Amino acid sequence: MVLIGETGSGKSTQLVQFLADSGVGASDSIVCTQPRKIAAVSLAKRVGEETNGCYEGNSIICYPTYSHVQAFKSKVIFMTDHCLLQHYMNNKNLSGISCIIIDEAHERSLNTDLLLALLKELLCQRGDLRLIIMSATVDASKISDYFYGCGTFHVVGRSFPVEINYVPGEYGGTSDTLKSSSGNLAPYVFDVVKMVTEIHKSENEGAILAFLTS
Repeated sequence: MVLIGETGSGKSTQLVQFLADSGVGASDSIVCTQPRKIAAVSLAKRVGEETNGCYEGNSIICYPTYSHVQAFKSKVIFMTDHCLLQHYMNNKNLSGISCIIIDEAHERSLNTDLLLALLKELLCQRGDLRLIIMSATVDASKISDYFYGCGTFHVVGRSFPVEINYVPGEYGGTSDTLKSSSGNLAPYVFDVVKMVTEIHKSENEGAILAFLTS
């Protein structure tokens, strides 16, 4: 299934809870992947707070990095797509997992694309495995066609208001501003930092999410 939902619709935090409460996972685990470690850790913490007392034991955990001793014994597991890819290399049947959620599929990292290709093959071998691909902006029809014409769903609305600001394309920094310990930064980075600072100073309390190319 391909699930398209606007940023702020709550798909990353709520879907895993719906699946866990519905019994879809049965005795196996529901795995939700994220492109980055910080996202996996923060989502696991958030979902853990929302479900505190709802499930028994250590039911919401996070595997930000891979280890061969990790086991799929929790109800919901957050991990990076790279971590799940490593688990696949160790266990190509991904036993112990009943449902896999690939979040932020539109970012199209090498790990995500490779994982989707391997899962497509695995779905033919495991009829009990469920795969959900989530994104805010991905082309749902292309993903659906790739996965044998699977269903697509659109989540309408947001759980909180989101205001979108686009950074102007003109660069106003100096060469010294671009220098960092890792080398030169792209010209637009200065403009993004400048806009974030202005929003932080002028707007009321809230979170700022900045998207940088690559």
